[in-house]
Amino acid sequence: MFGLPGGLVFVGLEMRQSQTIALGAQQQARTEMQGELWGAALEGEVELHAAMTIPWAALSDYQKNLREQVQRYFWIMLENNHYQHELGLINAEL
Repeated sequence: MFGLPGGLVFVGLEMRQSQTIALGAQQQARTEMQGELWGAALEGEVELHAAMTIPWAALSDYQKNLREQVQRYFWIMLENNHYQHELGLINAEL
């Protein structure tokens, strides 16, 4: 008599976990696509190191643009990490 409700609760929990994992995978896929988009524009960029190390006021407009692109990339990664953490897919210790 208790086996049927217990089994249904277990199936419900499994479905919820599967949905959470699917949501995390969707977010990860979107993040990868956005990361590839922003990262591709930065490949082979010779002024990237300078753009990340020189103070903002001393950068040229082009170098400022590069730094903004890198910051967008970092923001996308942080946003994904936060979402994955909120879903319980990433430990707080990481």
